[in-house]
Amino acid sequence: MASIKIITYNVHGLNSPSKRSQILNLLKKHKADICLLQETHFQKRKIPTFKHAFYTQWFHSGSDSKASKGVCICLGRHVNFTLTDECTDHEGRYIFIKGHIGTTMYTFGNIYAPNTEQVPWIRTAMRKLSTFTEGTLILEGDFNVALNPIIDTSVGRSSVSVKSLAKLIRTLQSMHLTDVWRTIHPSVKDYTFYSNPHNSYSRLDYLFLPNTHVQYCQSASILSQVLSDHSIVELVYELPHTPPPNKCWRLNDLLLKSPKNVERINKRLPEFFNRNDNGEVSVQTLWETHKAYIRGELISLSAYAQKFRSQKLADLQSKISRLERLHKRSLLASHLEELTILRNELKNLLNLSSAKAYLSAQFKHYAHGDKPTRFMLAQIKQANGKPGPSSLTSKAQTICIIIKPRT
Repeated sequence: MASIKIITYNVHGLNSPSKRSQILNLLKKHKADICLLQETHFQKRKIPTFKHAFYTQWFHSGSDSKASKGVCICLGRHVNFTLTDECTDHEGRYIFIKGHIGTTMYTFGNIYAPNTEQVPWIRTAMRKLSTFTEGTLILEGDFNVALNPIIDTSVGRSSVSVKSLAKLIRTLQSMHLTDVWRTIHPSVKDYTFYSNPHNSYSRLDYLFLPNTHVQYCQSASILSQVLSDHSIVELVYELPHTPPPNKCWRLNDLLLKSPKNVERINKRLPEFFNRNDNGEVSVQTLWETHKAYIRGELISLSAYAQKFRSQKLADLQSKISRLERLHKRSLLASHLEELTILRNELKNLLNLSSAKAYLSAQFKHYAHGDKPTRFMLAQIKQANGKPGPSSLTSKAQTICIIIKPRT
C-alpha cells in the first residue's frame, strides 16, 4: 500500500513572502504530502497566488474582514486527488474538502478554533462537517483547547470547564473519531504550543481518524517549534487499496555548476572508456552503459551535497529539540533564552536557502530570455487576457495606444 505524510501546522501568518518560502521549504524538507495550515492571516480577497513546484493544489478559506484568521489545505503534486466538493467558513476558521485519491473517497477537515467559547464553536463546526463528510474522514487543526488538561498541559488545568470538555469529547465520539497521537502515545506528556505570558505548555493541535482506520496509521509525532509558536504534528498514514507511485530520477543541474564536480566527472569518463572500450563491446552498448555510470556518479554527488547541507540543519534542530524538552520540564528563563538564540540561528540558515532559491529563479528567467521554449509559453499563458497599456505619457504630449485583448 502507498503511504502519505499528513501535517497540521499553525503557521502564525503567511503574508510575508520570505515566511511563505521558509514554511514551504520546511514542509518539503519533512516530505509532507498533505498539509493543513492554520492562521494564515489571509483575507478572502487578498489570498496570494501560490506557485510551488511540489505543492500544486491549494484550497483556502479566508476572512471577509479581519486578516487574523485563515486556513488552507495544500497537496503535493504526486497526490492523485480529484476534488468533488468544498465547504468554507466566511470567518476563515475552517475548510472541508472531499474527493477521490485513487478510487477511495476521502474528506479532509481543517479547523482553527477561536480563543474563547471554543467548545460551542467546535460543536457547531462538527455538525456541519458530519453532513458534509463522505468516505474516510481525516480531521486536523488547532482546537485552542486541551482535551485532557491533566496530561495535555504543563500546569494540569484549563480555563474550559470539565462539563464543556465532556460535551466536546462526546461530540467527537459520536463521529467515531480517535485522537491518533494520544492513541499511539497513551502516557507521554508532550505539547504543541508554548504561552510566553503564562509560561506554560499545552497540546492544542490534534489529528483525528475514524476508529476503524487507526490500524492504517504508521506513526504520529510532534516536532520542534521552529518558525511559529506552534509545533508541527505529523501523521504517516497508509492508503488502503492504493498502489505506491512510480518515481523517476531527474538530473540536478546545479551539480554541474561546481568546478569540483565537473573535474570529477571529466576524470571518471576517460577511466570508464579506457576500462570498457576493448573492441568487443558495441558502440551502442558502451554509450548506454556510460549514461548509467554517469547517472550513478551524479546521484552520489547529489547525496553527498544534500548530506552536507542537511547536517547543519540537523544539528540545530537536535539542539532545539533537546532544549525544548528541558524547558518543558523546568520552565527556566535561561533555557528559553538559549532556545531563542538557536531558533534565530535556524531562521538565518533557512533565510540563506530562501535567498538561494530567489537567485535560482532569477537565473532561470535570464537563461530563457526571449527564447521560444516551454517556459516562455507558460509566461504567455499567464499573461493571456490581461489588459495592456491604454496610453503612453511624455513631457510633450500624450500618445494614445489601443490594444485589443488576447482571445
